Amino acid sequence: MSSLAWCWPRFANSATALLVGLGLVDGVTMVAALLSPNKSRTAALRALLNGASLVLLIALFALQAGQGSAYFPLMRVGDYLQPFADVALFLRCATGALAAPSQETSPHWQASACATLLLMAHLPNLGLGAHAVWLLALLVLSALLAAALACLNESANRALPVLNTAAFYAAATGIASAQPSAIAAAGVAWLLGYPLLQSSLSRPAPFNRAAQAARLVGAAAWAGLPLTVGFVGQAGVVATLAGLGGWGWLAVLGWVIGLALLVGTALRIALAPMPMQLALNLEMKTTGRRWRDALNCVPLAVLMLMVLMFGLFPQLLGATGLNQPVARNGVLGWAAWLLAVLAGVALWWFEERWQPRLEPWRSTLENALSLKWLRELWAGATERLAQPFRVIFPFLESDGALLWAIILVLLVVLVTRPGGP
Repeated sequence: MSSLAWCWPRFANSATALLVGLGLVDGVTMVAALLSPNKSRTAALRALLNGASLVLLIALFALQAGQGSAYFPLMRVGDYLQPFADVALFLRCATGALAAPSQETSPHWQASACATLLLMAHLPNLGLGAHAVWLLALLVLSALLAAALACLNESANRALPVLNTAAFYAAATGIASAQPSAIAAAGVAWLLGYPLLQSSLSRPAPFNRAAQAARLVGAAAWAGLPLTVGFVGQAGVVATLAGLGGWGWLAVLGWVIGLALLVGTALRIALAPMPMQLALNLEMKTTGRRWRDALNCVPLAVLMLMVLMFGLFPQLLGATGLNQPVARNGVLGWAAWLLAVLAGVALWWFEERWQPRLEPWRSTLENALSLKWLRELWAGATERLAQPFRVIFPFLESDGALLWAIILVLLVVLVTRPGGP
């Protein structure tokens, strides 16, 4: 349903279709979490937050539809409902920060995050584009923490899922521009960047070079390089944050640091060398695989083409032209982006110097940045809340409890009947 909402104008302009799509995504995510062999309290909390957000959105749209229409072009939400929309977005975005690093590659989380970006792209057309400073600051902070956690991870394969979460929060900060085309571009850049960076380097030349080129294009999309779709999504974010005052300037600083960490880690992943033993094994198995590897490169070529096509022609995402994001970015936006990219390149270039110095504090920093303390606090709280129910449930399920319930019901009926007992 969410996919249809992207493609069909009638569905894209229907509040009912949007809410049904969000409900389906959240429902499938919850069922998958319940059926997973690795059940966790974090998954239960994620389902709870998504459910609370959906209930809040249903109430918001139902209130507005009762006063007018549920058709988006005819629907305008009052400013007094903006805080409720911000809380709903916060509840949906908080689920990514609560995920453990091993859970961030889940396709169900990807679907939930995509649905969140879809919701964000619709809100500006409803008059809900002026988001609160605290929401934008939390999104920037989440992107910064996730990017720092990915940067601390020495393994490129383990760092990529965490960096994907950072890229999602960086894309979510596109709501600051209050432009549906910019939010859509940020979401497309995030969706295209992950499979490109994930493309395997375990292929013999020249397909190894093709996969490495795909990784570089994915890193460029996440970094917001001009003429890529990521640039359209990032344009105007810094200028909007700076216009919010003191807290906005702090958010700009966090945005620059987070983007620098993201760029440095993305370059490390994109330019990761192939292990020597794997290269020797591939050279021995090259015969008969060239046509198959060539066919495997076709999807990568399509994804790279989409990154460039949406960047060169943002009209496909609803913008008036390439001049719109260029003008919206401003001098401050260009300066902040250039500073972040240069810092990220320097971070990647001097990685062999600063990575060994972090070894004594690596585990402590990873536990703090991954919010392990918050998950342990949640686990302890649920354990304490569950203790009284463990005592009550055996009594409630016994035969004596059923008899007492029947007696109480009969007493209530006798006392409340006309004329008394």
